[in-house]
Amino acid sequence: MTKTNTRRRIVSVLLVLIMLLSLMPSLELHAHAFWEDYDNGTDCEYCDHYHWAENMCDGCGFCTIDCNSDCFVEFHCNDCGECLFNTAFWCDQCYKCADCMEEKHCSTCGKCYIGEDDQLCGECHKGPCCSITICDTCGFCDDCANDDSDPMHCSLCNACFGAVDECVDDDDTGVIHCIDCHTSCEQCEECLLAKESCEDCGLCLECCRDNSEGGGCPDGETCVESAEWDEHICPGCDGWVTDKEDEDEFCETCELCKECCEGNSDCSEGMCAMDTDYADHFCEDCGLCFCDSDPCEDGCDQRCKDCCLDAVRAMGCDHDDWCFSDSDFEDHLKAEHSGAGHTHIASSTWSADGTRHWHPCRYCDGKKLNAANHEYDAKGVCKVCGYISGSSIVITRQPRNVKCKTSIYGSGDYDEEPENGLLYSEHNWVTFSVSARSLKGDELTYQWYQKDNARPTAAPYKLPETDYYVDVKTPTLKLSVSAEACQDDFSYFCVIGRKGDASDTMKTAEAKLTATHAYSYQQAGEPVYTDDGKRTPEYKVTWVDKDGNTHNTTVGSVRKSEGHKLKCLFEESALYEAHYMTTGSKERIFPHTFKLEKSYDAVGGGRVDMLVCTVCDYFVFVKSHVHDYGWNWDYTGFGSIYEYTFNIGGSTKTVEQLILESGYAHPEKCKVPGCEEFIMVPHSWGRWNVVLCPDTAGAKGGMEAECSVCEYKETEKIDGDWTKDTAIVTVKNGRATRMIVKPGDKIRLYPEERNGQKAIGWKVEYLREYNDGSPVKKNWSSTEVASLFKLVNNGSALEWGCTIPAFSAMGAPGGGQFFFEPVYAGCDHSGSTTVLNAKAQVCDRKGYTGDTACADCGYVISAGSDIYPPANAGHTGTLQPLYYYGTNPSATTDPSHGGKRYNVSSGDCRHRAYEGDYRCTACGGTVKGETGDFKHSGPFALRDVRAATCTEKGYSGNQYCTACDRISKKGSATPSLHEIAGNYKLVNEVKPGCTTTGYSGDYQCTRGCGQIFRYGHVIDKLSHDWDGGKPATQGKSDGILYTCRRTGCGETKFVKNPAATEYAVTVTGGTASASGNAITSAAAGVEITVTAIIPDGKIFDKWVVKSGGVTLADAASAVTTFTMPANDVALAASYKDAPVATYSLTTQVNGGHGTISASKTGLAAGSTETIIFTPDAGYEIDTVTVNGAATPVLANVLDVTMDADKTVIVTYKATSSTHTHSYGTDWKYDDTNHWHECQCGDKADIAAHSASEWIVDTAATETADGAKHKECTVCKKVLETAPIPATGSTHTHSYGTEWKYDGTNHWHECECDDKADTAAHSFQWVIDKAATKDATGIKHEECTVCGAKRSENTEIPALRDYAVTVTGGTATVAAGTPITRAMEGVEVTVTAQAPDGKHFVKWVVKAGGITLANETSATTTFTMPANDVTIEAEFAEPPVEAYTLTVIKGTASVAAGTPITDKIEQNTVVTVTADAPEAGKVFDKWVVLEGNVTLADATKATTTFTMPGNDVKIEATYKDAPPSHTHSYGTEWKYDDTNHWHECQCGDKADIAAHSASEWIVDTAATETADGAKHKECTVCKKVLETAPIPATGSTHTHSYGTEWKYDGTNHWHECECDDKADTAAHSFQWVIDKAATKDATGIKHEECTVCGAKRSENTVIDKLPDGGNTGNTGSGDNNTDMPGKDDSTKPPQTGDSRNLIGWLAALFVCGGVLTVLGLNSKKRKESEAE
Repeated sequence: MTKTNTRRRIVSVLLVLIMLLSLMPSLELHAHAFWEDYDNGTDCEYCDHYHWAENMCDGCGFCTIDCNSDCFVEFHCNDCGECLFNTAFWCDQCYKCADCMEEKHCSTCGKCYIGEDDQLCGECHKGPCCSITICDTCGFCDDCANDDSDPMHCSLCNACFGAVDECVDDDDTGVIHCIDCHTSCEQCEECLLAKESCEDCGLCLECCRDNSEGGGCPDGETCVESAEWDEHICPGCDGWVTDKEDEDEFCETCELCKECCEGNSDCSEGMCAMDTDYADHFCEDCGLCFCDSDPCEDGCDQRCKDCCLDAVRAMGCDHDDWCFSDSDFEDHLKAEHSGAGHTHIASSTWSADGTRHWHPCRYCDGKKLNAANHEYDAKGVCKVCGYISGSSIVITRQPRNVKCKTSIYGSGDYDEEPENGLLYSEHNWVTFSVSARSLKGDELTYQWYQKDNARPTAAPYKLPETDYYVDVKTPTLKLSVSAEACQDDFSYFCVIGRKGDASDTMKTAEAKLTATHAYSYQQAGEPVYTDDGKRTPEYKVTWVDKDGNTHNTTVGSVRKSEGHKLKCLFEESALYEAHYMTTGSKERIFPHTFKLEKSYDAVGGGRVDMLVCTVCDYFVFVKSHVHDYGWNWDYTGFGSIYEYTFNIGGSTKTVEQLILESGYAHPEKCKVPGCEEFIMVPHSWGRWNVVLCPDTAGAKGGMEAECSVCEYKETEKIDGDWTKDTAIVTVKNGRATRMIVKPGDKIRLYPEERNGQKAIGWKVEYLREYNDGSPVKKNWSSTEVASLFKLVNNGSALEWGCTIPAFSAMGAPGGGQFFFEPVYAGCDHSGSTTVLNAKAQVCDRKGYTGDTACADCGYVISAGSDIYPPANAGHTGTLQPLYYYGTNPSATTDPSHGGKRYNVSSGDCRHRAYEGDYRCTACGGTVKGETGDFKHSGPFALRDVRAATCTEKGYSGNQYCTACDRISKKGSATPSLHEIAGNYKLVNEVKPGCTTTGYSGDYQCTRGCGQIFRYGHVIDKLSHDWDGGKPATQGKSDGILYTCRRTGCGETKFVKNPAATEYAVTVTGGTASASGNAITSAAAGVEITVTAIIPDGKIFDKWVVKSGGVTLADAASAVTTFTMPANDVALAASYKDAPVATYSLTTQVNGGHGTISASKTGLAAGSTETIIFTPDAGYEIDTVTVNGAATPVLANVLDVTMDADKTVIVTYKATSSTHTHSYGTDWKYDDTNHWHECQCGDKADIAAHSASEWIVDTAATETADGAKHKECTVCKKVLETAPIPATGSTHTHSYGTEWKYDGTNHWHECECDDKADTAAHSFQWVIDKAATKDATGIKHEECTVCGAKRSENTEIPALRDYAVTVTGGTATVAAGTPITRAMEGVEVTVTAQAPDGKHFVKWVVKAGGITLANETSATTTFTMPANDVTIEAEFAEPPVEAYTLTVIKGTASVAAGTPITDKIEQNTVVTVTADAPEAGKVFDKWVVLEGNVTLADATKATTTFTMPGNDVKIEATYKDAPPSHTHSYGTEWKYDDTNHWHECQCGDKADIAAHSASEWIVDTAATETADGAKHKECTVCKKVLETAPIPATGSTHTHSYGTEWKYDGTNHWHECECDDKADTAAHSFQWVIDKAATKDATGIKHEECTVCGAKRSENTVIDKLPDGGNTGNTGSGDNNTDMPGKDDSTKPPQTGDSRNLIGWLAALFVCGGVLTVLGLNSKKRKESEAE
């Protein structure tokens, strides 16, 4: 290889490397870096960077932008690039030169506004820093843009200043607010600039939420003007309904909220009044709801139990076990309660024969009421009684329609929810019932059928008796609601026959079963996607897997879903398609309920949340970030930012279109990657430039401005006519009240407020420019201005008055511009003050007291405070209607500017009509007007119409607006046909008579059903209607003869002429008599004698006249008289206590020789005294006299009754001995006793001494003692002596403890006879002898202090007894003696006697006020009071005893298979089931180990028994299984009367089944003269089941084929009872799928005749579905399957931008090509060299 080739190769490689490096985006290489002369340069003075000469700034000597941009920007203008060393000054914040900084810096203070949100005025270039406000729309400050014509709006762009400042009112224009800028909420009038507003109502979100909550929305999230609002409003009360699909909140029947629905219902449990069963839910007699009263369940389905019993009683039946509507009740009345002369009352049922019908009397068979001939319809059925010509069956009650909810199948995924009406079919039962009778009196037969309404030509299905069809051959069918009932359309009817004539049958009306869909609160939903196919936004996110690896992926782009639907939980099959819950005829859409599943980091910032619906698992991704709005966003893919396209409401618009359509704003987009949100921002106008000056001919001038953000330009002619005769006013560092002025105009100037500085004057510059000439300039100093412009400041430097001088006086032409600028000096705030920012409190608006500020510079010395409105403040001013202000989008109260009401709305399908706003004259605020109804545009359609039937209400239908598919006018319920006058007649009415009862009559339908739907009641007999009477004589009496005027009565009565009028005489405590006869009444003028009846212990006091005004002859006499007046008289006798009479008893012994009881005084009258005689030894009583009368004495004792003073004298005599005691009168005594003594030494009258009081012998003096003694008061023996101390001056009283007393007082007494503690006696009664029932008692009063006595021997009346009444028990006293009365104070014992089956609870005192010893004891006591006593024993049912059941090797259950887990009550039927036997064992029998119990069949593994009144233990036993035996049943059928089977020789049976009867098989055909014979046999075993004759056809026989199809394997036909056939035709078979085939399982099908229902090819197998077919949506088709959070390590990473990779590949390709070329050249060169 030569050196040349080597150099070339090296150069080639270097070129390739250079190309590769140039492709790297981060590496920049200057094109001249490798070949410029490096020595031609110098060092930068700022950054020490070495650069070439052409890259050095000639102004500052620093780097140019191409050399070092960082160095360049430090010393060059950022806008124009001018070197800052070549300009007079620059901004040290933004590095702009003097020429460029003007548009971005305040013209007053120079503040930099680069990058700030605030903007400068486009005219004066002042900023908010200098206390001005700038219009957001046109960019002019309020000084430059306001010409006073409309203080509310900018004069250049008409923007409302309310956007940045408070909206104000101008009394001249009436302007309140600009409706186009929407800067304030129409309700609260607060600025919306910084608030969100509602898209539906336009109000701020706070007001929208307040209105929503005020309208009833609980969370305030639904706007009252939104289309969704009406979906939540109840039309009845305008109340809020959260979910109209919730049955607990909204009634779908009446379409009202639950509260309104229940308010319209009289049912206590809220049954809807629109429910078809509502009318049958109330008793037709008392009107009570069956929820509040027990309905009669014995057949009287229209009355409650009480009313039914009343109706039974009204019929004369006193039995409790009969129902008024019982079919046998009338027979019972006839048999038990009939009688001659009774009132005939029609039965509710019809009787009929072949000619007529009638109502039989309910009490007898002899009366036919309302008899009439039959009225047949085209089918031969009587329209009145239902009699069928030729039939003897009368249907008295037809079956009724039934509503229910579809059952769920027990093998499904959901459990029963009774509160939701969700039940298994075995628990969900309905019934259909019918009532009929035979006119022949024979027994009826019943057979129920099912009709498939979806197949009207198919034969009805004859219901068999199964687990789910029960009682199919009875009047009441009970059926289990199937799990497909909501998809079926079945009706049920009954065919009724007579056993006496099998050919006589009658079909009832068809009753429909309507089942609603069923759903669970727990089931999962299915998402419902929007029809437009839209998808959610797509986002780029990063996520970290479980291994810590970071992944980039894309989420979102999920198909949009508006909610989910719920499947009906019916049992799916091949015959029925899956379906969903509905509202009316539409599928019901439930809203999603989201929860946060996971959150991810969004590429570019922010978060992306994954939300999952908890019901249907639908998920959606939502990005959350803080919007970063700005102008310069990434518009890659578009030619310019103006061509960037936004998607707005389904259409697209470019940025340029948005700017042009707005006219005042531009869009600013969120710069967060992936976010397409944008806002419209008002243009930020730069300085307004004069583009056209007013010419000298009168043309107007104009200005131009450019938005500093989007560069949009706008040219405006200044509003106010800038002409050669006017000028523009611009204020630097302040503002003016006018912008366009003319000579002589007065304007106000407001300098900028500066703290510490005040304006002392103004300087003015004037500039007149021409479009094609030299300008004219004028300047005036502050001194000149004060004179020329006539400046005044009214004592405050914050406001100046100014008058524009004439242009000639200024020496300048018009059409120019004034530039006013204030001149400042220092301010020390020593001047006057002013109040700034004050605001009055008006209506409901907050006011402000104002700030106290310096009047010269505006410095706030002290801040004010808010003035809050009073509670519930409203608008106090007059409300004036608002109108549009011409074409100006403002409002005014003056209608002359156009006359159209402000914000008026006529309404449409989605919005209510609105009358417009009002203005309050007090505060100027806007007040909302009245909201009207929706105005539907139509066309309209009537839907939901439901025709009324005889028993069910109808519905007039709702009027729908087809434009919006909403109800424009709700309908109303229409009455059932039975409720409409003219559709019924009164039958069976019996008029009551004077002596006979009547019947109100029954109401019978005349519209079609002919049924009696409201029964009457018995009317009580009437009283006689007597005429005026005529004079008559009967016997010796004269009087009046009256005659009853009622038709058919004529009964008479005779009334004697009245005697003289007598008046009542009432005497309390006495009797009245006249002429010796007792009376209670008397005529006027009769003399009446009244006699008092004086009670014991009382004496008569006087008579008291209570009423009658009579004068008694002697009111103080117990017997007196008076003359009877002409009115009633009442008198009462009054009494007072009788004085107590006392007597003395004197006893005396005549002659001695013995003693006698002492004498006594003060003995009560009537009392009894016992006198004891004591003769001396050797003596006995000789004689005893009482008041001189000899009186016998027994046993030396004598009882004397004290009815007078008594003297008892006894004389003793000696006994049989000769000595007779003679005791004398002298007393003998010792220290203890005294006595009389006979000379023989015998003693008599022995008694203890009775001490007297102290008897003074010698009185004491001050200096000498006295003396005193006590002696026996009988024998005078001195018992005690004592000195009486000299009183002296030092005597101290000693009263002792013994009481002294007289008849009034008691006291303590000193030995000097001084008294102390003197007080009146305190007496209480002391019983000496208790009273009894037969004898009085004795008592006296005794002082409780001193023991003094009085009223001795006072009589206690004999006791009386009182009634003792014991209900539920007995009363006894003492030794168990039963009583019904007892005396006061006696202890009474009561004993309860519990009835059979009950036990005692407690005693209840009904009367008497006693206290029982133990009220809960069956036997207890009480003390009898002085009044009657009534008590009652309370009993209760005894608790039911429960007993323990123990089952060994088995289980026990009750009722519906419920396992037994606790004790069992007596008489409960128990089912026991043996456990499965072990291998090699079989069940043997049950063994009872404990308890007296009998099993139904002890040899069966499952059997039953009734629980006895004791514990039970049973055990299942097993035995060895018999040797292995293979059953051989053979083909021969065995049978009995019920079943047939195959039987093994061991006796075991198989294939046991009930007989299946064939159709009739003719054995011998009938002829015209001879009967034939036929039979039915089992179609399986051929046993003959039934035989019957075939009647001879006769010559008059007419075939009747009926409607039931007969068939064999080939044909079907209708058959006459004579076995003749008609309509014979071959079967028309089609396949019916019994079980659909799936991918994993085969299906089943059979063929079925479409005419007669005959089947063949049953259980034909359907092959499985092939693989690869469309198996339906698995749920992942629409949702993004590349979900974050799934660790898919097999996917390649997504790196984003692949353009560098493409560049590298291109570079490698180029390198490869170069190297290849070099290689080929080298090869050729070598080859040539080799040659």
